[in-house]
Amino acid sequence: MVSIILDTVYSFLVSQTDVIMTVILLMVLAALWSKHAPNGFPPGPVSWPFVANSSGMRGDLSENLLALSERYGDILSVKTKGRKKVVINDVHLIREALVKKEFAGRPWRFFNDLLSEGGKDITDCSYSPEYVARRELLIRSLRNATVRQRMEESAREAFLQVKHSICDRNGKPFNPQPYLALVVGSAATSMCFGRKYKIDDPEFREIMSAFENVLEGFGHAVQVDMFPILRHVPTKGVRECKKVVSDWLMLIQSKIDQRKTQHNEEEIHGIIDGLLKFLKDADESGRDVSSWLTDVNVRQILSNVFVAAVAPAVTTMTWFVACLVNYPAVQTRMQKEIEDVIGRESLLLSSDADTLPYCRAVILEVLRIRTVALKGLPHQTLEDTCLGGYSIPSGTEIWMYFGSVNMNSKYWQEPEEFRPERFLDEDGNALPSPNTFLPFSAGRRKCVGESVAMDLMTFTCVSLFQHFTFSPAPGQGKPSLKPDCRTGIAKCLPYEVVARRRIGRDMDDQVNSKE
Repeated sequence: MVSIILDTVYSFLVSQTDVIMTVILLMVLAALWSKHAPNGFPPGPVSWPFVANSSGMRGDLSENLLALSERYGDILSVKTKGRKKVVINDVHLIREALVKKEFAGRPWRFFNDLLSEGGKDITDCSYSPEYVARRELLIRSLRNATVRQRMEESAREAFLQVKHSICDRNGKPFNPQPYLALVVGSAATSMCFGRKYKIDDPEFREIMSAFENVLEGFGHAVQVDMFPILRHVPTKGVRECKKVVSDWLMLIQSKIDQRKTQHNEEEIHGIIDGLLKFLKDADESGRDVSSWLTDVNVRQILSNVFVAAVAPAVTTMTWFVACLVNYPAVQTRMQKEIEDVIGRESLLLSSDADTLPYCRAVILEVLRIRTVALKGLPHQTLEDTCLGGYSIPSGTEIWMYFGSVNMNSKYWQEPEEFRPERFLDEDGNALPSPNTFLPFSAGRRKCVGESVAMDLMTFTCVSLFQHFTFSPAPGQGKPSLKPDCRTGIAKCLPYEVVARRRIGRDMDDQVNSKE
């Protein structure tokens, strides 16, 4: 009996040892494979097994990539979130990749996949004929004169409300970021949904609150991007991601349903009206567009436009205010140009923008020196290809490191210096943007809303400094110009400023005295 028991225990231990050794062997093989790179793959820092990031890839993303690019050159590879990526630092190679090569794909990311409902949008969908068709339709919608006019009107009306709120501060310090978000959010809401709101309207506040929750949701998905299997585990982070996305998409769908019953089909007030009219016209003419434009695609296009229009613009303008507080001489020169061209009381019209070359140069310099999307949206190769003498397999995630390009002394003299004059000729006239300047990417996935974003930023920044002079909050010093790049976005550290009113008498509630 004893011998039987001993034999059983021995067999159990041997079998368990076999299992453990097998698991260890598989883990070692997986670790060795994680260090494997295809022949001709770009060089990069050591990538340790079982470690999410390459050595030198913790903390500030911008500082890490700058240091690595100095060591490894214009193309390098890094491991982040457990996967290898290729980083391109040279503007000419970036243009080749985006314009001439098959770098137009998008890698899978958990939160983006949720938000896009499985790639039914424009921003995160795979490159395809359907994507091209949706993109072209959106471009036509953004160029609609009525849509642009109503967006401009909403921005002006929102600014007047924000102006009064800033005046009510009576010189007390405040954070400008929420005020900037209200102006841009109001314009984006009108552009997307075809309806103008006052900034204290509960419905408008609901939209902005849901949008802010979406932005926070990106931060909850980091672990799932590293280990995609976790998307099937109902953790708190996964539940929060799904909830904020569900709330956001339901809100957009409610706006679509409202417009279906309310809007005059002959009047295009917003992008939503143009898309619904296109669907109706296609149906009446017997054209089948269901392969590339459905109700889900309409919802996704509106979501894309709102997210892409508001978040980067607000972050850039937060930098704008911070930079001009740090450089009061630039602020004074900008205010003089505004006063000489449009005066102190009339709000900027779109037709005025070309007559303010210095203001435009200041905005471009902010976009250069504090590039918000340091590496843009990630791309993915659609086929095996070569770039800069290196082999890059199909399906490789690509980072276009715009932050490095815009701060590279090869392209910009003294890049750390804030000098708007670099975008002007000797006579103070606007120069064409150089090929080394890529604030909105390039190629087949270039931002379709570039002109809209520039219009919104120009109006808001000009209006702010036309009506106010901004200075540091007492006892707090000037806003920090050191970016927080931990998330891959160059965010401005929170700060407060004081606004001193420049206009002698209060403006009435007319949107513009020129009208």
